Amino acid sequence: SKEGTEIKKEEPKSPEKEPSNKKKPSRTKRNILICLGILVVVAAIGWGIYEYLERMETPVQLTDANYQEYVDKGIPMLIKFYAPWCAYCKGMAKGYREATLEANLQGKNYILAEMDATVHTETAKMFDVSGYPTLKAVYKD
Repeated sequence: SKEGTEIKKEEPKSPEKEPSNKKKPSRTKRNILICLGILVVVAAIGWGIYEYLERMETPVQLTDANYQEYVDKGIPMLIKFYAPWCAYCKGMAKGYREATLEANLQGKNYILAEMDATVHTETAKMFDVSGYPTLKAVYKD
């Protein structure tokens, strides 16, 4: 037997003692990233609500082609015939959109619609539209 020979057991290296080439993001950077993520989510939700309200306040856009389809639904309609160049029509636009939003949010059983009478002349003639804006109530018997 050999004296003085010692067998050394190797101890496993702990992960904390190993040098790491990867840098951990600082707490500040991590917090900024979390805040940015939250901001993106909030903005997306806000945009979704904005889009929803935009649709809710937009009157139904009638044309000569889709007019009868809406009449056949049997839901009473108030149609605003307008001309794009008409100052009175432009002045009425905001109030008409607000009324549309209010009607849609309250679930009223009527439709607020509008039609460019300078483009969709067939339906405008049927209602004898001669000035702008002209409001007509339509309902199916």
